[in-house]
Amino acid sequence: MSTLRRYLAHALHDAGRVELRQIEAGHTRSGIYDNIVALEDAVVAIADVSTVYTTLNAPKLRQAENAMTGKALTDAEIGHVVRLPFDFDTVRPAGVNANAAEIDAAEARRDRFVATMRTEGFPMPLLGMSGNGAHAVYRCRLPASDMLRDLLATMYTTLKSDYSDERVLFDTTVRNFSRIWRIYGTENRKYPATSERPHRVAQCVIPGHWECVSPQALVRFANLCAKRNERAERPAPVPRDNVNLGAGDYATLDAVRWFAAHGHYKRPMPGGKHAVFCPWADEHTTDSGPMGSDTVIFDPEHAEQWPAFHCSHAHCDGRGITAVMALWRDADEYCAREFQRRAQ
Repeated sequence: MSTLRRYLAHALHDAGRVELRQIEAGHTRSGIYDNIVALEDAVVAIADVSTVYTTLNAPKLRQAENAMTGKALTDAEIGHVVRLPFDFDTVRPAGVNANAAEIDAAEARRDRFVATMRTEGFPMPLLGMSGNGAHAVYRCRLPASDMLRDLLATMYTTLKSDYSDERVLFDTTVRNFSRIWRIYGTENRKYPATSERPHRVAQCVIPGHWECVSPQALVRFANLCAKRNERAERPAPVPRDNVNLGAGDYATLDAVRWFAAHGHYKRPMPGGKHAVFCPWADEHTTDSGPMGSDTVIFDPEHAEQWPAFHCSHAHCDGRGITAVMALWRDADEYCAREFQRRAQ
């Protein structure tokens, strides 16, 4: 059985039906399939001229047209998550394919990740090469819920710090429920081909007995990640004398009332944290929604400290509470008193 046929057979077995999506010159066509012959024929017909993907997860019950006459699925239309994808992308110049050394680095990073996850009770995943990076894809069967969305956000945020550097980027965005994925057995034609950076056929190795990740192993690992995040996310106190934002004593800033006044407050969380909407959400590649916890504010631990801000999205790397103050310019209005500089 070909790589393409075997991969599609597994996809249909676990998801019931999949969306096939064709992307060419900025235009998108989609179709829902539950027949492997029709699906494989459609992939073969368009893979030579377009970039093609399938969704990973199981949609809610709906009619399968078995033709490219449908619309792209959204997260809200996914009923069960049946794949946990992990993507190790090569760091390379924009608009080009990866070279052999870059692919090797991504695969080595992926293999280190897989070995670590085996010690955490995860089974062997599908091992993939997309043409420009490396994949590890786990089977599972979990309801697509807000709780799962938060759990995955916690995991992927932690894993990024472990597996990203100047050579390989761990992609945290691939966890959304309606994620589309490269079809193994088709050529990655996303960028122009050169002798050093050619088009490659996406390949995968599927375990002979492809086991599912147990919910217990997933929750246990997510809890470990949450504990690590709790320690790592809380920034060091910001000395008042090092900034010049306004007259407020920001140790008395009511950050909850401030974010609520801007329509950005969500809910309290354990440990002095509060889930909020990011002020730069329009820069994010994914939307965490009203139940997400990718962006948080922290109550100060001591009377002299300021509240803190953290967003897990890559676009907000390095943005703290002072960045929010500089953006909104009204933090003084939510302070209990003005800052009084200590006498020297």
